[in-house]
Amino acid sequence: MRLYDGWAVATSVDGIFAYGQLPVGTRIMSWIKPNAIPGAHRIRSMWEPVIVYPAAGRRSNRSGRGATPDVWTGGAPRGFIGQKPEGWTHWVLDALSYDPDQDHVSDIFSGSGAVQRAIESYTIS
Repeated sequence: MRLYDGWAVATSVDGIFAYGQLPVGTRIMSWIKPNAIPGAHRIRSMWEPVIVYPAAGRRSNRSGRGATPDVWTGGAPRGFIGQKPEGWTHWVLDALSYDPDQDHVSDIFSGSGAVQRAIESYTIS
């Protein structure tokens, strides 16, 4: 089993509970999707939870990195189901205090390749 210093996972509203008790330091952020596709539920979900666990030592902005908002608004791309927009990936990388010179990202749901392309275009803000 591979261990990660930090991680992030996008899930559904109902899916949050599948992860059980989350470790201290975990945050649940919110991706607001104005163009969300209606699902089977009567209540149309216009947001997607993003569970984020920054690595120890990267959970405060005292390191000089700015604070990241826990809400991001941006439309979902059309085409590949579950594909994330570039701005979404950059937002999550900011929340993790990702450093392209020191860190490695494993995209375990690499489907469309959009996340990998966004990682390659990421610069520290």
